[in-house]
Amino acid sequence: MLRMLGLLLLTLGTGLAAVYGAWLPGTDRADHRARMAAEAHAAMRTVVAKNVVKVVAHAAPAQSRPAQSTPALARLDRLAALPAPAAPLGPDGKTLGPPRGGDAVSLWAEEAGVPFGLGVLLVIIGVVLARRGMHTEAIAAQARSASTGAAPGPLLARLVQELDTLCARYGGARADIDAIGGIDANGGIDANGDIDMDAVRADVERLQQEVVNPLVEGRDQISQEFGVGAYADIFVPFSAAERQLNRVWSACVDGYIDEIHPCLQRAQVSALQAHEAFGAARSSQSS
Repeated sequence: MLRMLGLLLLTLGTGLAAVYGAWLPGTDRADHRARMAAEAHAAMRTVVAKNVVKVVAHAAPAQSRPAQSTPALARLDRLAALPAPAAPLGPDGKTLGPPRGGDAVSLWAEEAGVPFGLGVLLVIIGVVLARRGMHTEAIAAQARSASTGAAPGPLLARLVQELDTLCARYGGARADIDAIGGIDANGGIDANGDIDMDAVRADVERLQQEVVNPLVEGRDQISQEFGVGAYADIFVPFSAAERQLNRVWSACVDGYIDEIHPCLQRAQVSALQAHEAFGAARSSQSS
């Protein structure tokens, strides 16, 4: 709960600081709006004047232009002749422009400094709360592991041992399935074979419930105890082993016997890598 609150504050603070950190000073001032209106009007006059020149040039040479212009040309002439609104003047009588240098910084601080500072403060509080929540959860997970005997080291060792057993129990039977006889109605090999799909699925489900799930629940303990680098070294191969076990379960459900042993072998190799990484992290911590 504390970690989620910290992450929420971190997200809000980051958004607030980003919005007001990019704030353009003076955008909500009346003089800025007036200056922008004057610039827009000047740009419009330029466009209108260019159009008038093009229309007149196509209609007739300037020296032979008739005294009575067409209504369209008269309207364009009137638009081009409109005076631009005067740009706003500052207290010193000079035309106001966009703030520069130190004036821009002080104006930004005046308009956006408070909400930006609030965003930064929320980021700091969010980081502190999130780290404290992660630490609390890691201590709770360690206490649960100690009370149930489900420490990461023994669990990884058991995972390797269980996968060795499964590989030996279900290895290589599919290679001779044509000679053995075929697949029965329940999805396993018939009485002449030695693979029972329901038994494989039951073994995988038991391994997931008793070993894989406790390891996943205790992952914060590993991160807290050994650091992020060692956590990645352990859980990257462990996640690969978990995915291969899921593929074994899917193969049992769908009846793809050929997939069982290769997936078990890949899970075995990945689990062994995770166990070795855990041992290396433990040795590095003690040295």
